[in-house]
Amino acid sequence: MMSGSDESYERDLKDLRKIDRIVVEFEKSLRARERPQIEWFLSKIESRLRGPLLKELLTLEVEWNSERGLTLVPELYIRRFPEFADVLKALFENPNQSETSSSDIQIGADFQVEPSYHRTDFPRQFGKYRLNRIIGQGSFGAVYHADCAELRHAVAIKIPHRINDPKLRKRFIVEARAAKELNHPNIVKVFESELVEDEMYVACAYIDGSDLEKTIKQQRTSLKQLVRWIRDISTALAYAHSRHVIHRDIKPSNILVDQSKKIFVADFGLARKLDENSSITSTGNILGTPRYMSPEQAAGLGSLVGPASDQYSVAVILYEVLTGRPPITGKLPKLLQNIIHDKPIPPREIHSKVPEELEIICLKGLAKNPKHRYSSMDEFADELEHWLNGQEIKTVIRSAKKSKLRFLKNPTFILAMTAVAIVAVSAVAGYAILN
Repeated sequence: MMSGSDESYERDLKDLRKIDRIVVEFEKSLRARERPQIEWFLSKIESRLRGPLLKELLTLEVEWNSERGLTLVPELYIRRFPEFADVLKALFENPNQSETSSSDIQIGADFQVEPSYHRTDFPRQFGKYRLNRIIGQGSFGAVYHADCAELRHAVAIKIPHRINDPKLRKRFIVEARAAKELNHPNIVKVFESELVEDEMYVACAYIDGSDLEKTIKQQRTSLKQLVRWIRDISTALAYAHSRHVIHRDIKPSNILVDQSKKIFVADFGLARKLDENSSITSTGNILGTPRYMSPEQAAGLGSLVGPASDQYSVAVILYEVLTGRPPITGKLPKLLQNIIHDKPIPPREIHSKVPEELEIICLKGLAKNPKHRYSSMDEFADELEHWLNGQEIKTVIRSAKKSKLRFLKNPTFILAMTAVAIVAVSAVAGYAILN
């Protein structure tokens, strides 16, 4: 008998498969140049699923027409589908989303922000901090190297683009404070998150080094060292999970390596407390970076996004370390569907020298169903530790026991062993009679 969460998981997957079948049919019609009508395809599904289906169909149609140089008029679509005006406006505000590299874009339906002007005159005062230079910047905001009279060491100040929605401003502070509660040697320490000059910020420890992605590209690093780093990342996340905080955006650019080769998990910008009753967990919100998203994140199943989702993202990094490529590929929005449905090629089929134990650990962490992954980040880290120490990993032992049990229960095996036993008994009896 399935639990409520199992039933919910199966129901959500069933809905996604319905949407996917219609999307595939629509795409075939586009390629056949049949001028398919979106309205007809929407009529093939329940009303509750028409919003998500419309997003998929419109994204395909917009991409198809753009590639052929056709002019798109958003107002015409809004007139056709007035009940989905908000969905359409959001899509047309980001017309090139499907052409963006999946490793660069960060999806976050909740973070509707207005870009603000980040000044470049340095040094300059920002509240009690003196900003010295920009460390990095992206779609969400900028990070500055800074000093503070109250502290004896440098800090990193993250200032997002201006957030106008009061609820989002409040949640930005709440989520940053969740990260502030964490105190672990492999997690970048968050000092505070406040408001200065009508701009929000997060102040955290400054790590003098580079992110994992750049480190791997710029330095020759052994496989054992890379696995040690992934083990340390896993241990840090296990600690965060024990404090009921999940990260939700694990990727190499959010992992920092300092000058002494110590590794840190950074940027808990999408972190949340597992016990929060927040709209951010509702079905339909997609948060994170697509290439490293778990299937439940890609599907927008917020209620299922938990510690196992962080584990999946770490397993993606491990897969890239082992093979030099991501486990699942594709352009948006197809990438999200691929993450939900496609199985990765086993690493040893790409590089035969990949250690078998690491392949087993990696593929278990990449299981589509969260319940089929390791029970915790601690267990994932322990398996990596066993491999580093030259010990047999527990997953292999358990798999061997299961295989042996299945073998012993196999009817063919039982018949064969019965026949062997009869022959053996007959032989012994014959030997006794002859002697």
